Amino acid sequence: NPFHAWSFARDPASDGTVIVTAVDVSEQVAKTNYYEQILDGIFDFVLVKFPDSRLSWANRSFREYYGMTNNELRDLIDAPFNDPSYTDQYVRDDRWVLANKSPLRIACEPVTRWDGVVGKWETIKIPIPASRRRFASQHSARKTSSASSCRNAIPIPKACGWAGW
Repeated sequence: NPFHAWSFARDPASDGTVIVTAVDVSEQVAKTNYYEQILDGIFDFVLVKFPDSRLSWANRSFREYYGMTNNELRDLIDAPFNDPSYTDQYVRDDRWVLANKSPLRIACEPVTRWDGVVGKWETIKIPIPASRRRFASQHSARKTSSASSCRNAIPIPKACGWAGW
């Protein structure tokens, strides 16, 4: 079954006639589903966010860690069970990534699981060059220090092979 994107517009030169346009987006939907399946197979957390830090999409590993579906996560800045100070720092880091158009590596970032357990994760936040409306955040599946506090954000220089925008 084909998927269609519909648009509706009034014809200003007529007596109120509505023009309806349908575009077959089946191929785009199939590609999106294919890439989401690949990302769901990755054990690391993969998040896609809007510039205001609202979540757009998360892979299965992250959804299971948070105990939420993509529909529940979509448009949230963070889950209600996360420490607000962690969320504030995530947003500051997100803004830095977008303002500098450069990746940011955080060696040890606290992330709260659905049951309240806080894990420490290595995180890399990268802007998505093809879309100025979104960026990605990848949390390594390797847990880091179990120390109660950790914070070590390091910009990733272009000399490391990241071409940027």
